[in-house]
Order: sequence, then structure tokens, then C-alpha cells
Amino acid sequence: MGIRVCFKRCFKYSVLVLSVGFVASAMLPLTPRDDLVEMLLDKSSRSPVSVLIDYDYPIHMRRLWVIARKDGYRHDGKTYRRGGVVMNTWVSHALRSGLITATYFSNVKDSMLSSRGLMKTHLQTHDSRRHGAPALRVDGLSPQLNSAVRKRHIIFHKSYSPVSAGCFQSLPSINERLTKLIAGGSLLYVHKSNAIDVKRPPRFIDWRSYFDALDSS
Repeated sequence: MGIRVCFKRCFKYSVLVLSVGFVASAMLPLTPRDDLVEMLLDKSSRSPVSVLIDYDYPIHMRRLWVIARKDGYRHDGKTYRRGGVVMNTWVSHALRSGLITATYFSNVKDSMLSSRGLMKTHLQTHDSRRHGAPALRVDGLSPQLNSAVRKRHIIFHKSYSPVSAGCFQSLPSINERLTKLIAGGSLLYVHKSNAIDVKRPPRFIDWRSYFDALDSS
């Protein structure tokens, strides 16, 4: 009886510790990789900001950054230097791309997988018939990786779900601020180390992504 009680208490304590760690890691702001930021800023763009999504991070972490492209950029009363983080927030990935982290990517319509590579936002937001307003379209700039994002109807839009069918989803309050900030032809780079590019989604859940996420948290 004593061993059983001890086991239950240890289990509850372990769950509590993991839950606290999960929430803490979700709330903490993250710093983007310097090499990815420089790579993005070195590309020509008329927009004052660019967007970086790093899918090396798991779904519960703040893996999207809006980055100022030049010194003196002003937003919400603050002035930013080149490479400064204007916004750091959460963003979804496609459920079929991985359970916790995105592993599988596709440039094929109806694959229901995330796309990666360099993209560009449209000049203005729009009212999506399915997802409401504001929504923001993107065009692919990496022919082998994301040339079909327009045909796939990949957009930024609001949702309470942490996973999508390929779109970049965020909570309604976040999406409204984000889409307004990055509309206007901003460059978007979606990064993933060791990405697996496929034409069709895998027929199984990639549990490796789940355990890799736990190890890196």
C-alpha cells in the first residue's frame, strides 16, 4: 500500500513539474537565430519588416518573429534598430507535418502539410470566406518548395486551434495585430533543419517529433 501511494504521489509530482515547465517555455520570449535573421535581411524588400518562422521549435513555443529591416523603424511608439524583434508570438503548423514539431513539408495541393522556404505577403489583408477577417495571403518565392502556396490557399488567419491544414494560424487577437503589421509585401522565411519534403503526408503519426520536442524543452 505504501509503495502504491508513493508511486501515485511521484506521478502527480512529475505531471505537475512537466506542466509547469510546458507553460513556462510557452510564455517565455525567444531570440531568433542570428544567421537566419541576417539571411532574411540581406534579401531585397521594400517592406519595413520581415517575418521569420522557425519550425525547429515545438508548437507551444513562440517561434514566429517580426523583424525590423532598418534602423529607426517605429511601431506602437517604440523605435527599433535593424534586426530588432518587433513581435514574437505563436504560430501553428499543419497537423500532418508532425505532432509537436513540423517535420514533413510539401508543395503539393491537398497534401495538408506545411510549406517551407521564402515567401512574400500580399499588400493588403482580406476577408476569408472560411476563416473571416483579417486574413493575409502569401506567394511562394522558392520554386521547389512553395510555388503552390497560392493554389493551396495558404494564408495567415485566426483560429483557436494550435494545428492547421497548412495555414499560419494564431489566436484572433494575435492574428489581427500580426496581419496588419506584416501586410504590404513583407518577406516571410519558414525554416526547418533536416526537413523531409514529400508529395503525400505520412500514413502514421511521427512520434519522434514528440519525443524530440520533449528532449529540447
